[in-house]
Amino acid sequence: MPGGLILFSSSFEVVLKNINVVSIFQTDDVLEAVRTLEYSEGRRFYFRDSESLLFGDIKRCFELELNQEVTLGITLYDHSYLEWKAKKVEWGSEHALILIVKNVDEIIKYEQVSSENRCKNAILRSVSHELRTPTNSICCLTDKLMEQELEPEVYQNLQIIKISSNLLLSLINDLLDYSRMLAGVFNVEKTEFSISRAIEEVVKLVEVQAAKKGVRVFSRIDSLVPEVGFSDDKRFRQVLLNLLSNAVKFTFKGEIEVCLWMNCRNKLSVSVKDSGIGIPLERQRQLFRLFSRVHTSEVSAEGCGLGLHISNLLVKELGGQQIQVKSRQGVGSVFSFEIEIFRESSALEYDLEFSDSEEIDSPVRVYEFCTNVKSERKVEVLVVDDESFNRHIVVTVLKSLNISIAEAYNGKQAVEKVKQFDKVGSSLKVVIMDCSMPEMNGWEATEAIKTMHTNGEITQMPVVLGYTAFTGATETAECYRSGMTKVLSKPVNAEILLKTVASFLY
Repeated sequence: MPGGLILFSSSFEVVLKNINVVSIFQTDDVLEAVRTLEYSEGRRFYFRDSESLLFGDIKRCFELELNQEVTLGITLYDHSYLEWKAKKVEWGSEHALILIVKNVDEIIKYEQVSSENRCKNAILRSVSHELRTPTNSICCLTDKLMEQELEPEVYQNLQIIKISSNLLLSLINDLLDYSRMLAGVFNVEKTEFSISRAIEEVVKLVEVQAAKKGVRVFSRIDSLVPEVGFSDDKRFRQVLLNLLSNAVKFTFKGEIEVCLWMNCRNKLSVSVKDSGIGIPLERQRQLFRLFSRVHTSEVSAEGCGLGLHISNLLVKELGGQQIQVKSRQGVGSVFSFEIEIFRESSALEYDLEFSDSEEIDSPVRVYEFCTNVKSERKVEVLVVDDESFNRHIVVTVLKSLNISIAEAYNGKQAVEKVKQFDKVGSSLKVVIMDCSMPEMNGWEATEAIKTMHTNGEITQMPVVLGYTAFTGATETAECYRSGMTKVLSKPVNAEILLKTVASFLY
């Protein structure tokens, strides 16, 4: 409905009103209706004292400058929200006040929904983060246990734990990505990565589960596909793992094949072909919708219906169009997509090289390993995290470097230990810093360490590596602003962690 108009004289009489005002209040006695109106809580905008009645502010508007216009606030009348604006004008030989009243129910409803969505998103993001941290610990420790010599039955049980925890981690990541989408902070981070290694490691993740069903999983990579590409390795693996996991789920015999080739648009094409049960045509159109899940007589619906929806969005972020699907019931399915794998300046070059060519397993100096700060061995790495199992995971992975490691449980203790190590002449080179911690977070601690070095309180500035589950553009920018050299995303691959730390040690 168009806005209503009321003209008040300086003696507070209604000189003029339009029909919309009468419709809003459903009475000709508009003055009496206005006298009783109170502001909705927190929606009194112009005058800031304790007055709650609209009519009191209307009187005060005669103190405004001539032709000055103000928004008074929002009142609630008969379950409708009304916004009030006032303007002081000349009416004949005296001053008058024009009041404009407008129904803002839709705006208020939108604000309430937006507020609820922000709250839900914050809860979803927080819970996803808290779930991912212990799940990541289970995954990492299971991998370390499987490296030992074990009885076949124990090894098989660990395989089940690994499969289950990886599936759970995948679901948690989907929820976390969805919350980032709602918050508008969903992003990709492109770096150089090994394409063949990514394929090999993702295939290994589903091989055990497929083998239990008698299904073979293998890959074929065309010779024109370069060894190294430029894209978001983590997101590429996420898409591929989602497609492979679905293929394993719906395939009970035969094989699953992953193929890679360079297409005519000079993009990397990837297909996942299975000999599974197939998907009905009417269901194919719904596959990429939010919360859509496939349910058949052979397989019950699982997951939260986010995987394919998010994967489809990721493919677009990585330079593709959308995931294509071809399927026939009883024959199988083929899911395919394409992504950009070259920098803009080297789109026709196939001989990409890693900028850092050092091998991870190259010879390193051997030091005594310890986590005791009082050890005679000079500490080289400090691991800072408020979660003890997170510190344990990082320390366990770094053991293979045979270096001396210390721990801190928050930013304040980290700052104190950096100062302490420098005082005794320790050769502290790397600080692995969690960002979200109580008392003093990782960003504040990094700034404090940098300030100590600038002021001459410490002689050596260690490299600070951000270690965080929140890797949106805002958080990443805050990491670099605070003085961190590099940002590692939780959960970090053990090989990446080792290579990154080693690059700053030797």
